[in-house]
Amino acid sequence: MKKLIYSVSIMLLLAIASFAQKSTADRTDPNFRFEIKFTRDGKIIRGKAQEIAGLGEDARPDGDGKFRGYWNVTLRNAVFTSNDNINLLLPPSDLSAKVSPANIIIRLVDEAGKTAMVWMLKDAFVRETTGGVSNQNTISWDRFEIRYKDIEVLDVTEFDEQNPGQ
Repeated sequence: MKKLIYSVSIMLLLAIASFAQKSTADRTDPNFRFEIKFTRDGKIIRGKAQEIAGLGEDARPDGDGKFRGYWNVTLRNAVFTSNDNINLLLPPSDLSAKVSPANIIIRLVDEAGKTAMVWMLKDAFVRETTGGVSNQNTISWDRFEIRYKDIEVLDVTEFDEQNPGQ
């Protein structure tokens, strides 16, 4: 069993390393796009932007009363695709709303629509967006900053099987 866990861990590390070794040009290639989905308790969050985004504090107490910090991540030229028409062009007043964090799933998609990598940011919230441009189904930003408590790399194969056509 330990050998299996060890080999799976090595395979995951190699997959992440090979992705990380790609040049910046490859990862910012317009043929790749980021899709971002907001979930809470396993369900896609529907509603107004102030219900799913907010600044919050740099650290919050967990259930055990200990404070654990949040980290920042910035996606350059990120694309948010929403079938639920969630409005994320946030005016400054919405950014200061006190809200519950959500899980944010970020999927890197190639030009053929295949998933290249999937991350889940746990207990996350949108901290800042700049340069937002939208059309009927897509919002794109020059800068999209998220704060989150923990990150998990999801299995691409399982994600595609559970989310066909997404």
